[in-house]
Amino acid sequence: MNLDSEYLGIPDTEYSVVVTMPSHKFQRICRDLAQIGDTITIICTKSGIQFDINGDMGNGSIKLSQSAT
Repeated sequence: MNLDSEYLGIPDTEYSVVVTMPSHKFQRICRDLAQIGDTITIICTKSGIQFDINGDMGNGSIKLSQSAT
């Protein structure tokens, strides 16, 4: 089997924010927003996290507030 594929390396990057959330919730957000466009922008602030998308069908946004655990 000969697969012609391009290797896409992801550079090591350090981020100033760590978000902990259930994977099923993250998957649902990504799946729902993927119906609108291809690129999701994730914005983290002290008040929470926001998922934004702009696409041919319109715009979408989901905001989650920080909760104490």
